[in-house]
Amino acid sequence: MPAYPELYCLLVPLEGMKIILPREVVIEVISRGLLTPSEQGPSWLIGWRNWNDTPIPVISLEAFAGFKHAPPGPKSRLVVVQALSGVLEPAQFALMTLGYPYLLRTTDSILRPHEDHSTPKGFMCRLHLGGEQPLIPDFDVIEAELSAWCPALPERA
Repeated sequence: MPAYPELYCLLVPLEGMKIILPREVVIEVISRGLLTPSEQGPSWLIGWRNWNDTPIPVISLEAFAGFKHAPPGPKSRLVVVQALSGVLEPAQFALMTLGYPYLLRTTDSILRPHEDHSTPKGFMCRLHLGGEQPLIPDFDVIEAELSAWCPALPERA
């Protein structure tokens, strides 16, 4: 793992797991608000949320990986992320969280790869971070599958 002085990340709670996202891909953390349910598509495509006058897809990473997705609760938030692959238009989507994400500053002495290289679908690897074992999402895989459902964007509100 290459050395870096420090990296700002968001540690995001999901059902039964946590993910870690570089701050640079996170655009905003917003309230769940009103979602337009997805009438077609996979179970992990929860629906659409109007964000900056544009409907963006809202997904469950737990369901994408084949796990149970908890119903949204009072602490649920949406993490709006910048799509990295160039296959989505608009180039943003949202991840449903179980609770409030929190910002952390890490260094290579704190953040280490996990020995267990098995990861669920949609994730690149697992890390050691203190007492946590967060997963890193594989945005290329997620965005490729999501792009199959994006042509059916609901009309702008």
